[in-house]
Parts: sequence; structure tokens; C-alpha cells
Amino acid sequence: MLRQMRGNPRVAYMLEHGELPHWMIVARERREQAEREARESRKTTAADEAFLADLPGMAPAKPRGRHRAPRRKRNLSTLAFGVALHSGLTAVMAMGQAVVIAGGFPI
Repeated sequence: MLRQMRGNPRVAYMLEHGELPHWMIVARERREQAEREARESRKTTAADEAFLADLPGMAPAKPRGRHRAPRRKRNLSTLAFGVALHSGLTAVMAMGQAVVIAGGFPI
């Protein structure tokens, strides 16, 4: 039988490396189970939507797709930056006036 499967890459890999580890088999089973559950939920959702579509005035809402991510709102960050800049400028002006007055320079 191995002579018949000589060109099969899976058989060659198995002969070279041995059988698959148990965790790989379990992972495959979990993946397949998740796919089955997803298919079943899609079927039930489609059946529910078909039922609602038959009722008058109860057409299901179509999902809105987003073709791009929403823009970030920068209003608050811009305001915070402006307040910090203004308070820093005010503090520098107050210190400058204090230095001028303490130094005896006329204003």
C-alpha cells in the first residue's frame, strides 16, 4: 500500500516525522466544531429573517457595513493642548514681569 502512495506528500511527511501529536488532532476537531456551530447559527438566523420578512411591516434591518474606520474626534485633545499652551504663556509672562520689577527695570 505504501508503494501506491509513494508520491503523496502527506504520507512522506508522516513516514519522516511520525503521526500528528494529540493537540493537533484536538485543535482540528475544535475548529471543525466551531465551523459547524457557525453554519447552524447562520441557518437559524436566516430562517428567523425569512419568518420576519413574511410578516407585514416587519422586514429585518439590513446590517450596515463600514467601508472605513470612523474619524477620531480631536476636539477635546485640541482644546486641552490650547489651554496648556495658554496657561504656560501666562505663567511665563507673569514670571517675566516679576523679574523685571524685582530687577528695577521700568515697565
